[in-house]
Amino acid sequence: MKNSKNPEVFKIQVPLHSSEENPPLLIYNRNRSIFFQMGITEGLQKLIGDDSKIYVLGYIDGNNVFQIIRKVESQRW
Repeated sequence: MKNSKNPEVFKIQVPLHSSEENPPLLIYNRNRSIFFQMGITEGLQKLIGDDSKIYVLGYIDGNNVFQIIRKVESQRW
């Protein structure tokens, strides 16, 4: 995962179709220079709720861990 010291908006998307019981989430920034998959955690499940996608302000820390600052309004991308 590419380190992103400056916070930016990321889309977190639940795959609509998957043969897996708990498919990984798709997470990426607007220009997709950062794109990765991540298993859903209890905290992410609460944040996402019943939505198929959300947008968050976040960054990748020095240990390559995705950090979410807060949920933001829906974007047009």
